[in-house]
Amino acid sequence: MIFLDLKRKGYEVFYYVTASGYKIDFVARSKMSGLKIIQACYNTTSPETLLRETRALKEAQTELKTSGLLVTPQNYQEFWNE
Repeated sequence: MIFLDLKRKGYEVFYYVTASGYKIDFVARSKMSGLKIIQACYNTTSPETLLRETRALKEAQTELKTSGLLVTPQNYQEFWNE
């Protein structure tokens, strides 16, 4: 769903693997909005899951020198209203 929404909005969409091997779900680029890092997770109630997802996101933000967002079903609409 995120992939299709990004494509509909005209983004080029890639995945990314950090230097430590952490995987990022979406790196999206557009001429107007620049670069976006998006880590998608259905449920972050488990501390292990939250740590895994945020660790990857933080490392990618440092490497790519841009901000990122952890998208869940609860904040999906907020993501598009930025």
